[in-house]
Amino acid sequence: MIRVVVVDDEALVRSGFELILNASDGIQVVATAEG
Repeated sequence: MIRVVVVDDEALVRSGFELILNASDGIQVVATAEG
């Protein structure tokens, strides 16, 4: 399992990446942050 932290200035982009990555097999978003 690959664990990922999503960091972006835009909340919409973070949410989009989180949805896409969590839908993928073998990838888990463990945290998101504004940055």
